[in-house]
Amino acid sequence: MLAQAAPPGPDVFAISERLDEIVNRQVTEEAEANLGALIVHIDDELQATALSENAAERGATAAPVSMPSVAVADGAGRTARSILAAEFGVEPEQVVSVLRTGDPVDRLNTAVEAIDSSEEVSKSEEYGQIVFVHSAYCYRLTEQVMELV
Repeated sequence: MLAQAAPPGPDVFAISERLDEIVNRQVTEEAEANLGALIVHIDDELQATALSENAAERGATAAPVSMPSVAVADGAGRTARSILAAEFGVEPEQVVSVLRTGDPVDRLNTAVEAIDSSEEVSKSEEYGQIVFVHSAYCYRLTEQVMELV
């Protein structure tokens, strides 16, 4: 009764959630750009401080640290880094190197999904998953049905 036909063009579309655009020819580059933004987000949330010598005294001020301290950040609560460390089964200080190894699309999508499913951390709009969508089939009435009409 119905004839199925594949539409012209690719069978699968790669869509960047960040750009909300099809990125079929730039999948790896887009995934790496998103991973870079994710790593910046991880580093930015580490508003770490080093305690001054008088930190034990009430009201002592803290001195800023140029390099983020994973221990201070993880002790302060759940961070994207700690969530990703649990997701990948590594120590928090290894998260960035894990994100930079292997298939960038797979690492990106796994990391973004873990952050999205977390209630403690919000995902930044600077990165997103690469979603693969199959093109829809077109249907038409067959000639036999058209003769009956």
